[in-house]
Amino acid sequence: MLSALLAAAACALVVTAFAPPQVDETVPVLVAARDLVGGALVVEGDVAVARWPAQVAPPGRLTEPGQALGRALTTSVGAGEALTPTRLLKSGTGPPGGADRVVTAVAGVDRATLGVLRAGDRVDLLAPATGATLADAALVVADPVVASGDDLGPDGAAGSVLLALRPAEAVALARARADLDLPLVVVVRARPG
Repeated sequence: MLSALLAAAACALVVTAFAPPQVDETVPVLVAARDLVGGALVVEGDVAVARWPAQVAPPGRLTEPGQALGRALTTSVGAGEALTPTRLLKSGTGPPGGADRVVTAVAGVDRATLGVLRAGDRVDLLAPATGATLADAALVVADPVVASGDDLGPDGAAGSVLLALRPAEAVALARARADLDLPLVVVVRARPG
């Protein structure tokens, strides 16, 4: 009898050791279907719904494409990364910065400046040679894109930033960029609080 109980216990241990692990509960998570650039509007095909283990799903995650479609990204998102409300501008707010603004990529910004900028900052753009104001209180729409060390331009420019500018400022910037040999001067305004 004792030997039968020992045999049964040994059998139970062997079965438990080779049993497949229990599958944890999964939840829907909206993820980027491909690499997405900060400032871009999310369109069909940019996002997909994945199933993640509940314990690693981000709090406040989005769960369906309709929650992101038509909204602008505040930062770049890699393929497979989760989308959360903080990575998207609020829906229904119109163009970033207001109806009188256009989003423009401003290239040729130095690494030190890019390192302190973040989405939501307000900046002024100045022409380096004259100090003329090219844009006033431009909204930083998305976290800046910083180039790797090998991709620095000849003038030390390290990347670009998406700004919401008035249309006339965007035109003035485009005209000035054609004549500039130096990076733009980006002046960060004081952050509230």
